[in-house]
Amino acid sequence: MYNANEMMVQAAAVGVDGLAEFNGGTSLSGASWLNNQAKLEQLHELRVMALGNAKIIYGSEKFKFYDVVVAYSAPEAKFAAVLVCNFNEATKILRKEVAACPLAAVRDIVHGLHVDTKYNVGDQLFGQQGGTLRDGVFGLHEWKSAVADSSQDQDDTSSLLRASFSAPAAPRVDRQPYKRSRRDNGRGDYWDRDLGSREPEGRLSPEGTNLAAPIAQNGSHQEVSSTSFWAIE
Repeated sequence: MYNANEMMVQAAAVGVDGLAEFNGGTSLSGASWLNNQAKLEQLHELRVMALGNAKIIYGSEKFKFYDVVVAYSAPEAKFAAVLVCNFNEATKILRKEVAACPLAAVRDIVHGLHVDTKYNVGDQLFGQQGGTLRDGVFGLHEWKSAVADSSQDQDDTSSLLRASFSAPAAPRVDRQPYKRSRRDNGRGDYWDRDLGSREPEGRLSPEGTNLAAPIAQNGSHQEVSSTSFWAIE
């Protein structure tokens, strides 16, 4: 015989409206509680509450999002609430609670996050702060302890730094040089006066040094005047 106490818990979970879906057997409909607007609002409030704690415990990196998802098992007439993390294109289930009432399962998720959030004013956190072992006990990582600078005000936000910076578009030597001035080169077009005298690091060569001297057919350099065409005037 179905457990009478369990039946009372489920009836209280779905409310009077949910009794219309009772099939007289071993369970209440898993969809009946969705018709109760008050319960949906409670679920939304609990979900928002969970997300704030999840960011503190598991990190708030860019493209890292959290959510609380509810699932229902018809054979067992039980609801499961899971805390999931989405990072880039991957999803991982972080926590799970099972109860006869969906709100009770979500409340257990929120309560667990509240218990595991152990920080104080002025603490600065980076990344995930702890994890749950196979025994189900959550613990904070010793090497990820919160940073608290006593020389700063407790609510000073100037110490918050970006975790990463944008990568350069190209190596420095591959970038097009900045053309400050050009003059006619006698070929009907223009030539950058500084382009031929730039070293790979972008520095100008010393005056009087011709870096563009033509090569003779025998492999030796041709003689050039002491005053280079490329020298800085």
